[in-house]
Amino acid sequence: MKKKLLGLVLIFTISLLQTTVSSNEKVNEDKIPKLQIGVISDIHLGEEKESKIFINALNDYKNIAPNCRALAIVGDFTNHGLEFQYDEFKKVLDKNISSNVEKIVTIGNHEFYERRIDEKSKVTDNELKDRFVNKTGMPGVYYDKWIDGYHFIALGSEESMISNPKNEDSAIISEEQYSWLEKTLAVNKDNKNPIFMFLHQPISDTVYGSEYCGGLKDGKLLSLLKQYPQVILFSGHSHFLLNHPRTIYQDGFTMVNTASVAYTWFEGGEGASQYSQGLLLDVYKDRVEIKSRDFTSHNWINTHIVKIPYEENIKDATKPTFPSEAKVTIDEATENSITLSWDAAEDDTLVDKYYIKKDGEVIETKYIKFWENKNEKRVSVTLANLSPGTEYNIEIYAVDAWGNQSLNPLKVIPRTK
Repeated sequence: MKKKLLGLVLIFTISLLQTTVSSNEKVNEDKIPKLQIGVISDIHLGEEKESKIFINALNDYKNIAPNCRALAIVGDFTNHGLEFQYDEFKKVLDKNISSNVEKIVTIGNHEFYERRIDEKSKVTDNELKDRFVNKTGMPGVYYDKWIDGYHFIALGSEESMISNPKNEDSAIISEEQYSWLEKTLAVNKDNKNPIFMFLHQPISDTVYGSEYCGGLKDGKLLSLLKQYPQVILFSGHSHFLLNHPRTIYQDGFTMVNTASVAYTWFEGGEGASQYSQGLLLDVYKDRVEIKSRDFTSHNWINTHIVKIPYEENIKDATKPTFPSEAKVTIDEATENSITLSWDAAEDDTLVDKYYIKKDGEVIETKYIKFWENKNEKRVSVTLANLSPGTEYNIEIYAVDAWGNQSLNPLKVIPRTK
């Protein structure tokens, strides 16, 4: 009888231990990432100031992710692609990150800029691509590698605006590179794990800033990647802030803006140039957490979650609205200008800007410093270069972060003196 009881106790104990181990594994899956990846771009090394900013970002990664497994640098890490700038890049990297950190480096448009600042230089695009390979140690302008069971793919432009002004600063991808990419992606056709892809220039009209910065316009990459929803494509180039909701954009797969380490921009211009920003990816079994970081203040900005397997969950079709009691006031009128102010619109994500229209045509855009003024109650603008003694039929529309425009505008008919 005692032996039977001891046997039952032993079975119960083993079962309890197995349950506890299984439970702990589940907790670890949820809370401890399988992989951490840093993603930055647009370092623009050229002078001592940029080196210090870069070192600050790398030191921040050491503090927030000491077990970071990989660091992706998505182009424009030099300011002009000069040899001493490459040497500075390598020196800073080697001194400030562990040798265990895998590096993924892509070529940017600034890596082709030597002839832009040196009229005597006769260096060709091919020679500059060779310089990129030799100085960074990457396998080519485009290549792939596997890290801890995850697929990483680097793409790169193969021509510059220096050799062909029609290229502007867009990414020029050859048929040979596209053919290679098709074959490389096919390896993952039935794998639900994320594929991490990097290209300096964004696909045009996708992530925040991509409509302005001369992105990839040929449509081929977008069409190809829609066949692979597990792809997460990271791009820089625009320097646009990570504080914006459209940092992440989904259209059959996921695209992510990486901002800039050197200095940042927003749609309204230089009003946000003082920041240094980048990303940290925490990869779990069922999701990738994309965490935006401000290296200037050493603070987190926001977190976006990409689900595994892919599920389109980052989008917004809700139009902003003005409160029912919202009013426009005429604060000042001169012979050639009118200053208006109005009650701020409301939106489920972010009011990004206002279109001020006269007779249906946009005559002024008022950009909101959304990283500072999320709770702004009142907005104002001065309309200049107007005619004296003239009435203007003005309509004010709110536009959110996703380009949704309010249906009902605020209306006012001011008159100049």
